[in-house]
Amino acid sequence: PNSLVLGNNWQEVSGDFIIKNNELVNTAGRSGPAIAVQPIIVGDQSTRASFASTNNASNPIFGFVLGYQDPQNHYRLYRKAGSPSQLVVSKVVGGVETVLAHANVPNPLRNRMFELAAYLNPKGLTISTIGGKSLAAQDSTFTTGSVGILMGSLVDSPRLLVSHRADNFTAS
Repeated sequence: PNSLVLGNNWQEVSGDFIIKNNELVNTAGRSGPAIAVQPIIVGDQSTRASFASTNNASNPIFGFVLGYQDPQNHYRLYRKAGSPSQLVVSKVVGGVETVLAHANVPNPLRNRMFELAAYLNPKGLTISTIGGKSLAAQDSTFTTGSVGILMGSLVDSPRLLVSHRADNFTAS
């Protein structure tokens, strides 16, 4: 079909992604986020991407990993769709995710691209819906590390484990 592995130094660290129709797609059939990191970007981090949910009932998450050390230690800044629909800033330490801040936002429209941006600097962490709500948290657990993208479904129902889409990822 129309699929390739990620290139340009990207490393898949959880789950699987493919390139389909010039978009990044997480493979269906697995609960939890797929994560890929770009290890050459370190320090203060700024990311932005467009995402599309194919089924909000799958409780999908779309967003970024910042300050990435390894699969067990990093920040996650994401939009969770479904019930509840939220922006979330969390940290993963020793494999345990701790929510630092969350705020309710409307669910995204099915198969309609929406943009997110996220930042990590000495003042803390921020995630924003472009043209909408922002959420910030203070934490200095990871002051350096890599940047990446995360996307996937959080339900355990096989019929709801679907692929979602991302495009236009930028990081600096």
